[in-house]
Amino acid sequence: MSYQIVAKLVILGTLSGGIILFLFRAVRIWSNSAHLTVSPFIRFLWSLAGGINPSLYWWNYRISALTLEQLDSIVRKEAATLNLESLDSMICPLCGSEIKEAWSVTENGRITVSKWPVSCPRCDFRLDSCRFCQHFLSGKPGS
Repeated sequence: MSYQIVAKLVILGTLSGGIILFLFRAVRIWSNSAHLTVSPFIRFLWSLAGGINPSLYWWNYRISALTLEQLDSIVRKEAATLNLESLDSMICPLCGSEIKEAWSVTENGRITVSKWPVSCPRCDFRLDSCRFCQHFLSGKPGS
């Protein structure tokens, strides 16, 4: 085979693989968005955008279209999965224990750390401090 034929086959294979991946993502988003109360035109636009960048649908469009009851159900289910006692708790990234009353929601809907300083009851990890960055970043502490 000549070099030009091989190059054309590689390009054709890459394009067809990209189209198949796009269609797979778009069809999956179309079928998932069927239970949401949006028009078919909006679902089509979400499918196009999600075929290119799936995170747009899964973490933005879909969540914004959920009702408050659906969002509350998801949060309660995830809290139960993590064995959290309350919805405002979180898991310590260092030791895995529960940090109670770690976050709250402001009036404008933003999530924020509550009651400074919030710290882990087991390992004293503080959410408002960068003193534990040495555990996550390479290099010497303070460099």
